[in-house]
Amino acid sequence: MANAESIDMKALIKSLEEETQELSKKRKDLLEKLDKSYTKKQRQLLDDLEKTLNQISYDKEKLRKLYARAVTPEDERNFGQKFTKMGQRWTKNEDAELKQEFESGKSIVELAEAFKRTPLSIQFRLYKLGLIEEAPDMR
Repeated sequence: MANAESIDMKALIKSLEEETQELSKKRKDLLEKLDKSYTKKQRQLLDDLEKTLNQISYDKEKLRKLYARAVTPEDERNFGQKFTKMGQRWTKNEDAELKQEFESGKSIVELAEAFKRTPLSIQFRLYKLGLIEEAPDMR
């Protein structure tokens, strides 16, 4: 059984691959349309596109490496056992304890293990409590 984070990572990697292919196609189309006398602005656009493609390739590879280290088959098998409070309401005591632990410097992963909730759940709760500025991205 795959956990929510592993599914999100797989979807993110697939999305990046699709974006890379789409940008590569756009780049190829641009090159075909332009003759050898393109303007300075056109050349700059092509350079920017090339940089974006390189960054996406780098990010995609980085994500693959992080995912490979972060989610093991054992993690996927033990997902339900590891996060036993998944889906349960937060209590006021848990909120207070979460705030205290977060402010003491514990990481999201450490908090997830301590509270028996998913890292994504921890991030959302920290956001709701005003302890982090951005809500986790679900795309």
